[in-house]
Amino acid sequence: MPEFVWVLPNSTVLTPGTKLQRFLHFPSNGTLRISQPMASDKGVYRCLAKNVAGQAEKRYALEPGRKPQIRGTSGPTKVSFGQTLNLPCSVDGWPQATIYWTLPSGLVLDKPQVIGRVTYLANSTLQIRETATFDRGTYTCKATNTFGSSTLSYPVAVMVYPPRITNAPPSITRVTRGSSVKLSCVAAGIPKPDISWTLPGRTTLVPSNRFAVQGGIHMTVEDQSVQTRIFKIIVIGDSNVGKTCLTFRFTGGSFPEKTEATIGVDFREKAVEIEGEKIKVQVWDTAGQERFRKSMVEHYYRNVHAVVFVYDVTKMASFQNLKTWIQECNGHRVSPVVPRVLVGNKCDLVSQIQVPSNMALKFADAHNMLLFETSAKDPKESQNVDSIFMCLACRLKAQKSLLYRDVMREDGRVRLTQEPHAKNTCPC
Repeated sequence: MPEFVWVLPNSTVLTPGTKLQRFLHFPSNGTLRISQPMASDKGVYRCLAKNVAGQAEKRYALEPGRKPQIRGTSGPTKVSFGQTLNLPCSVDGWPQATIYWTLPSGLVLDKPQVIGRVTYLANSTLQIRETATFDRGTYTCKATNTFGSSTLSYPVAVMVYPPRITNAPPSITRVTRGSSVKLSCVAAGIPKPDISWTLPGRTTLVPSNRFAVQGGIHMTVEDQSVQTRIFKIIVIGDSNVGKTCLTFRFTGGSFPEKTEATIGVDFREKAVEIEGEKIKVQVWDTAGQERFRKSMVEHYYRNVHAVVFVYDVTKMASFQNLKTWIQECNGHRVSPVVPRVLVGNKCDLVSQIQVPSNMALKFADAHNMLLFETSAKDPKESQNVDSIFMCLACRLKAQKSLLYRDVMREDGRVRLTQEPHAKNTCPC
């Protein structure tokens, strides 16, 4: 049986059975008891065990518990539109504190993770990429351990700057009849301003339209090439119907193994080529839960080009709630000419289907929508998922293919003609 000896931080040695003020070394099992510990008791305690065969030692560090304190000061934080925002949360205290981040939407993150553009880093920093106006609000870091908790709030403002024309042509430009003329217009602002020209006949040219030919008028961007058109397509429907998975399948070609609830609004992009023209399809994904989306709905519906309504074929309630989503869409003044499609997701779960195809088709016909039934999870259905968004992109391209052929003033009007019909390669 070994003999135990305790050595206190001040080098005092306690043999078995010794009691010194609040310190007691039990003789039976070598336990050291400290009654009513105080901050002055901190330090390294050494337990020595020895017998005829040798000696062993184990050390214990006693630290006073401390309520966590977050380094830094609370105050307004400004970030420019489109930039990456990093919010640190460095904590002092013992034992190690658990750190929670609360977002303006009310969502609480309690561990490192990635949700869309929001990342909770391993060093407890919260990072938001490609900040937009709907990311504004108060972000709160809370640190908690057994001795208490502390919080630090960051009121975040996303800065946008109105357009300012920095280089424009003179008010009067004289040219020889029959010669060409170039009028330059350069503007600054955040986000980058879209520049358009209004002709004498009130026709408006924008870089996303290709006005060309017959010695007519055309508009180019700074590098003298036509700017890539961007089509904003929003995806809406109940929570957990697979909206995020559909956008991942289209833009990335894969199914995410693990997804979290979408926080507010997120978007992904994919560049496609339709009839020789490169087009950027921007797919906006939104939270299906009201508490995650109520503060940014207005921004979500702004300047939308097409709408995808999604339901889960295995959940009748998600199909019945489509009327509510259509009402919300109409309530935000989305034009009736904006193309809309209906998508039934999770069709790979054949034995669990609750919404029959004929019911969905009847609903789609009643609301002038195309119907797609697919599965974001099944790789064999990936082509069908692509068809949803490619179909909309083709329809949008056809809608916006008005060309400026010849400018002729007739009673103050400008004559426009349609682009000749090319061979249709669209999936719908």
